[in-house]
Amino acid sequence: MLQSITLGLIDSISPCALFILLFFVGFLFLTALRKNIIKNAVSFTATLFIILSVFYGTLTNPSLLPLGGVSLIGKILILILGVYGVVHFFYEKDKKEIFSKINKYILSFPVAILFAVLLSLHFLFCSAGTVIVAMMKGVYSVALYLFGFVVPLIIISLVAYILGAKNEEAIDRIRFLRLIGGIILVLIVIL
Repeated sequence: MLQSITLGLIDSISPCALFILLFFVGFLFLTALRKNIIKNAVSFTATLFIILSVFYGTLTNPSLLPLGGVSLIGKILILILGVYGVVHFFYEKDKKEIFSKINKYILSFPVAILFAVLLSLHFLFCSAGTVIVAMMKGVYSVALYLFGFVVPLIIISLVAYILGAKNEEAIDRIRFLRLIGGIILVLIVIL
């Protein structure tokens, strides 16, 4: 039991998963409001868990998945989110109405689900998780491995929630969090 959780934790901080963790931090900071952080964190983490469960449960051959296009589309979408966070910081006070309409759509839980799908496919091609899970015996071990894998996402969610703004009156905090989130997202695409 402990071995499965430990292997999941180790894989969750591997270079392949680091992309997911950094995206998650940037996206939650971009979200900025506590109520939205919770929705997006749960949506993203649950979707990632489900996709990895299905993949590891069936041990599908990752070469059957169209990674090249998904990876490029994912990076373009992440870059757009990052640029949005930076632009939001500088122009939010002037164009508040436009930004509030955009926030409804791009910082929503369906977008969190979309990115969880895109990033899970990226992770599956990059990670040694498939080999680790293939060596495990039983659904119970795989579930514990995946639990260990999502623990850092849960911790990041809690930190983002604590740092997030309680309501929309905390404009300066929201702007600052979105700037940090935008910078993180742009940097992970560039690097």
